[in-house]
Amino acid sequence: MVDIHDNIIESYLVDLENRKIIFFTVFKTFQEFTTIEFSNVMGHLFSNQIKDSMIFDIENYSVEEYLKIDNELFDDIELYDFPFKYNNENELIDILNKNNQRFYIINPSCGLYGWILAEEMKIKMNEKK
Repeated sequence: MVDIHDNIIESYLVDLENRKIIFFTVFKTFQEFTTIEFSNVMGHLFSNQIKDSMIFDIENYSVEEYLKIDNELFDDIELYDFPFKYNNENELIDILNKNNQRFYIINPSCGLYGWILAEEMKIKMNEKK
């Protein structure tokens, strides 16, 4: 597994049409360039996007595990049909599980933090930018 600890987020792409998010990162000490790609994305929430945001770690949780941590997550956004229109929380959880959705939590050393609701995360080291 490629280590992303202390990688700087140089940029990221949110591709709504193709339901993916890609982070372009660098570990400056060795000039190692890495992409972190999330596929089948159903939603995301980022805060504190600043230059030189640094990743501490990205953790992933099942829908049920994450809702134990943040049990008020959908309270405010339910009014906006996020991540889609649903009738109750049980229906939402069932649909997310049928679509193999997981919460990927971005824990920063500094800067950008948040979560991505996606099916999969792939990390790939690139030779150069």
